[in-house]
Amino acid sequence: MPTLDHVVPRLRGGRTRVENLHLACARCNSLKGARSVVDFLQSSELEQRRNAIRRELAPPKRWFHHEGLQWFGEGHWFCADCGQTSESESPTRVICRAQQPAPWNERWDPPRGPGRPPAAGQTYAAPTLAQN
Repeated sequence: MPTLDHVVPRLRGGRTRVENLHLACARCNSLKGARSVVDFLQSSELEQRRNAIRRELAPPKRWFHHEGLQWFGEGHWFCADCGQTSESESPTRVICRAQQPAPWNERWDPPRGPGRPPAAGQTYAAPTLAQN
């Protein structure tokens, strides 16, 4: 959840004015404390926080497992499960679409309705208001 952070901390004479405020997540704002932005950007705490976020955002290793892999020699491969092929990249560096969970899997058909795009060839009529 974003919080307002003082660029120059109030403890060091910073004022609560627009030019001295910026958004920061609550965890980073707490880690920064009364330090200046320059000191905080060079701190080991920020580096640890960045590494934790990278680990959270990294896709799981199982997404890179191509079960239907066929090799054609000299680095050429084809995955029968997801239909991907490559002549230059290793399959361990390419996400297999068949291994991803529903929202990211292209085989998954999201529910259609108001606020969502219609399926190919399908249209929705605009809602009408009842006239009295």
